[in-house]
Amino acid sequence: MGNNKLGLFVVLLGIFVISTTTYLSRHIYITDFLRGIFNGVGIGLEIIGIIIMQQKKLHLKFM
Repeated sequence: MGNNKLGLFVVLLGIFVISTTTYLSRHIYITDFLRGIFNGVGIGLEIIGIIIMQQKKLHLKFM
C-alpha cells in the first residue's frame, strides 16, 4: 500500500508542475526553454510515479 500512495503522490506532483507552468505562462512571460524543462520534469515525475505504483503489483505476483 505504501508504494501506491508514494506513486500516486509523485504522479500528482508531476501534474501539479505541468499545470502550474501552464497557468503561469498565461499570466507572465516564460521562455519556451523553461516551459519545456518544467513540462519535461512533470512528465518524468508522472512516469516515475507509474513505475513506483507498478512495483507493488510485480512484487505480489512473485509471492
